[in-house]
Amino acid sequence: MNPEMQKKIDKVLKAIKDPINLLSLLDMNFIKKVSYSESEKRMLVYTKEEACRRSGNRCERCLGCCWGWAAVKIRTELAERAVKDLQAAFSDLRVELV
Repeated sequence: MNPEMQKKIDKVLKAIKDPINLLSLLDMNFIKKVSYSESEKRMLVYTKEEACRRSGNRCERCLGCCWGWAAVKIRTELAERAVKDLQAAFSDLRVELV
């Protein structure tokens, strides 16, 4: 990835803060990897933390513990925010959470 693209991605991730510890996604190493294909006009965002792919719904793995569900909900919201903000910054690419 070229340095200018990396700086732009880092700037977006630095601006998104966890509501509990107030650290940025970049500082927390929340995002494991961001890759993109120029030819496909596509950016893929990989998180280190588990994020529920069912936006707004409780899935089976979340039902056992309220705190577990709350943590997954926050991680999911952060991941969705990262995708939304990266999409805004890179409007020529399709950004997806993997």
